[in-house]
Amino acid sequence: MNSLKIGAYILRPYSRTENHIKDIKEAMIDFIVSMNYDIKTLDLFEKYSIGAILSDVLPHWWGGDGEKSGEMEKSCPLGKYKTALDEYVHHSAVWGIDMGDEISSKDFPYLEKIVNLFETKNITPFPYTNLYANYGVYATSDESERQRQWGCKTYREYIERYCQTVPLDYVCFDHYPYSCENTDLYLENLSIVSDACKKYGKEMWVVGQVSSSDKKKVISLEQMRFQILNAIKYGAKTFMWACYTGGWWHNHPISQTGEKTSLYEDLKRVNAEAKEFFEKTGKTVL
Repeated sequence: MNSLKIGAYILRPYSRTENHIKDIKEAMIDFIVSMNYDIKTLDLFEKYSIGAILSDVLPHWWGGDGEKSGEMEKSCPLGKYKTALDEYVHHSAVWGIDMGDEISSKDFPYLEKIVNLFETKNITPFPYTNLYANYGVYATSDESERQRQWGCKTYREYIERYCQTVPLDYVCFDHYPYSCENTDLYLENLSIVSDACKKYGKEMWVVGQVSSSDKKKVISLEQMRFQILNAIKYGAKTFMWACYTGGWWHNHPISQTGEKTSLYEDLKRVNAEAKEFFEKTGKTVL
């Protein structure tokens, strides 16, 4: 990948006019994640060269607190994936299709089967999945809870198992340093995944936060810079912001009435800085 790809999670229906799509392009956002198959919006994406990762094609799976660890195949049998992919009608704006979010290592062998389905059925969009952070879903989780989520004792082992089992050319994880309130954990997470990506020849994709878990707080320009520039330093080729519109949490670049907030201009600025930084330093990583 010769240029940094920047994505953003969630585009609510109140933000899907042509002007809204132009705003996405002007903010230097290359693709939207967790998009549904909305043909009118996808047509606009195609017009403005914006990609989409669809979330409504395949059965939904989220690992959550780990209570269902190892039960993905039982809850979402392969037959449902086969039927969904057989019925899928491709749109050129669709880059990827979401297979599931924050998956336990106990479910990696089943995830491998799903990835192979894409190959067997010659599906054009790539299979997308996102992994746990090094603190698990909840920043306050104790060690045993994190292990229950990961399905193994350490986070490094979790990432290694993914790289060894799942035949994808990237490792994607989400980490929200201003919700867990520990930026050192973020740098540790980048380091662990970066090491694995170098070892196994995979790209690193990172999901960070532009919205806040605390409605009284707003993510600052400097906090955005810290996330995306450090991700690039550790070798990230793709970075995604959560969330562009209301998806989860509070204080988004686009308000619930579809208006740009002050965060929009900060996001636009930091994305431009990040792409320039990547061009200068992206080939030199820690």
